Amino acid sequence: MKIEYAVRAMFLAAAALTLVACGGSSGGGSSSGGGSSGGGGMSEEAAIELTKQVSGSAVRGVGGGMSADISAMVEKDMADGLSKGISCTQTSCIFDMPLDYTTNCTAGGNMHLTGRISGSMSNTATGSVSLQATQTISDWKCVSGYVVNGDPYISLVGTFTYVNGSPGTRQDITISGGWKWGTTAAESCQVSLTINFSPGSSGGTASGTVCGYSVYESF
Repeated sequence: MKIEYAVRAMFLAAAALTLVACGGSSGGGSSSGGGSSGGGGMSEEAAIELTKQVSGSAVRGVGGGMSADISAMVEKDMADGLSKGISCTQTSCIFDMPLDYTTNCTAGGNMHLTGRISGSMSNTATGSVSLQATQTISDWKCVSGYVVNGDPYISLVGTFTYVNGSPGTRQDITISGGWKWGTTAAESCQVSLTINFSPGSSGGTASGTVCGYSVYESF
């Protein structure tokens, strides 16, 4: 019996995080703050741009941790289990996949994502998948005028449930933590975003605060 349904469901988790980055790429969406600077001195434009870069790096990290093994699973027709965190039988798959991915800035610095994707899925694509990851930022220079480091890091936690291949009642990601661009408290800020995905659809909302600015995105 094929387990391709479980594979497709796993891809939905990465696709969901991709939507976060795509939603943030609309130029900041509906946000408030009023001025050109705030949240400890970082401008609203810079804060939104850095949030997009953090999300984009996370998307690539999650996709990179999954793609090679899942592609091999499809090619092998899911007849047996596979190494590196995927164990399958004729009726189900268990996922415990490590994430370790670095995004480099051409101007200098990097973002390093580590964590795990774990969960289980039946051959009817019923089950749940969770994401737990930490993203460290080191001397990141891809936002003009700033050299950014984690304060101390960005945390990403997500839960995705599926029933017969369709999203279940819980589909969410939280992004929290902080970054700094100097040595004083005024040169740092915090991020708190909640990403909710509407069950049965490909859309949702991202809401919360970035460096003291209110953010709301629909996607």
